[in-house]
Amino acid sequence: MSEILQSAKNSSTPSYQKISLFFTGVWILYLLLSPIYVFSKGLPQPADYLIFAFGFPALLISMLQHRGNMSKVFVFGALFAGLTIAINLTHFAFIHNDRLLKHSLYYIFNFCVFMYVLVVFKQNPKVLNKLTYWAVATIIIFQTIYAPLFGEVELLRNLGSFNNPNQLAYWSLLNMAILIVLKRGQKFTLFDFALFAMCIFLQSLSLSKAGMILTVLICAVIFFLPNMPGKGRIFFFIALMAFAFWQLTNPSAILQKLEQVEQFSKVAARIDNIGQERDDSAEGRGYDRLIKYPHYLIFGAGEGAFFRFGRGAQEIHSGIATLIFSYGVTGFLFFSLFLWAIFHKLPKRHLILLGIIFLFGIPHQNIRFTYFWVFLGLAYSQHAYVAQKEQEEKN
Repeated sequence: MSEILQSAKNSSTPSYQKISLFFTGVWILYLLLSPIYVFSKGLPQPADYLIFAFGFPALLISMLQHRGNMSKVFVFGALFAGLTIAINLTHFAFIHNDRLLKHSLYYIFNFCVFMYVLVVFKQNPKVLNKLTYWAVATIIIFQTIYAPLFGEVELLRNLGSFNNPNQLAYWSLLNMAILIVLKRGQKFTLFDFALFAMCIFLQSLSLSKAGMILTVLICAVIFFLPNMPGKGRIFFFIALMAFAFWQLTNPSAILQKLEQVEQFSKVAARIDNIGQERDDSAEGRGYDRLIKYPHYLIFGAGEGAFFRFGRGAQEIHSGIATLIFSYGVTGFLFFSLFLWAIFHKLPKRHLILLGIIFLFGIPHQNIRFTYFWVFLGLAYSQHAYVAQKEQEEKN
């Protein structure tokens, strides 16, 4: 770690500033604290207080010092965040519900975290990439040890250090995507595969149906990425064929052994139960509001005051549906343009990862999760990383 920081201080690349230990320290500490939830659901957590108190003032100073045109990413992101405030405040003026105000703050906060990632990586992308990789690796290892030993269990589902098992599932999925982004096209190592395996293990503890299915998809993406070493792909294929041959020659024996593994049995039961629980339906997830209250698709219903949509109604359990229903066509357009500005010039693997992550948003609220905006920031930092690399080659 000290060698990385020292190399950053001695960096002679003219277009990149020397690394700020303050900016970087806040960023790394934020990552290390990000999976630690100590307060109730919906409240800011220790990492949020940290970056709000120390990171955002630094972000404000950096923005005031900025010279030149504003990027499309900033414009569209600010428009979306501003629109959420306008729509929620408009509804709050007629319906005094505190959740309308709270949900506006989520998007402003998350957009600021996204911008902070860009400001930090602008210093020295290669060094920050290494530091970020090791910070992410550290929190994955921490969670892998903490979850099975100390994580609370709710209806057989492990919460890890979070308030909800779906948060653990989404966080694990995002970490697999973030690890792929941080490799920047470099070959995967045994340590990388160990980290992926830990994320898969955590996913199995969470017993999230969407999380387990999408983990299979992201593993398929990993297999076909250019990062996969040739020998690693061959070994994976041989292991898969050996497993298939073993099952075909004695299927009853292997099934009996697998049923003895408690975690496998739980995972199998959750997958077998898909579509049988009430919240697996469109109505249970709140999608029926798009049909029952179509006028909100134009102007947006805001996020809050859910009693407007029936007795006992809660928020829509879908990031995509929430985006459309709560902020209308305009909000959906601004957010789509924001994502387009981030991903349209990035390698295709980034767009595939975004697609998989958004599939998690079909049955779950995924857009407000701050770590999702961290993923967006790290993906967009690819531009700064490549720019520095090209400049070093020229020099």
